[in-house]
Amino acid sequence: MKYLDLTHKADGYIELRPANKDYPVFRIEAGDNFEVWGVVVHLIRTFETL
Repeated sequence: MKYLDLTHKADGYIELRPANKDYPVFRIEAGDNFEVWGVVVHLIRTFETL
């Protein structure tokens, strides 16, 4: 899952920030071919005890 970061839009790019810090940030510039395919509106988690 990525978060859409629009704080740099005035500079000509936006960023996709990962929920997990172990993954890279994606920088999308004005000329890039980019589409949002879906939006997470709800998440159900199952927690198991080991």
